[in-house]
Amino acid sequence: MLAAPITLLFVAASWPFIVSPLGPYLPYGLALQLITAASAFAIASVWYLAYIFVRRGRPELLNTAGVPWVIAFVGVIPALISTASAHLPKSEPYSPMDKFRSNLDGFRLGWVLLLPLLHLLLERHRVRLSNNRWRGP
Repeated sequence: MLAAPITLLFVAASWPFIVSPLGPYLPYGLALQLITAASAFAIASVWYLAYIFVRRGRPELLNTAGVPWVIAFVGVIPALISTASAHLPKSEPYSPMDKFRSNLDGFRLGWVLLLPLLHLLLERHRVRLSNNRWRGP
């Protein structure tokens, strides 16, 4: 499963941002903590949806409330912010903004977690669209 190694990498790499946010640069540290928390909630939501699909099947995935889906898709925002930051002009070396952007760079791995989420979304809509199954004679 693709989500397991990325989740482990996220847990291993993000705990310092929660514990010690960039030292004296408080605004950047708080922004990094918020981005990390949003990513953690999104990953937990994708795991919840995957659990529903694997253990309870497609019909239960169809009946899942919209809240876990919204939280999971909010996880795209940190990857989008990180990608946009990587395409901006370089900041001054060794500045707080440079440190923040280098820490933010790792959130681009979130694009990989979009694959399991899109798979779950397709499974949900495939069930919704295929109501006319052949029932036999």
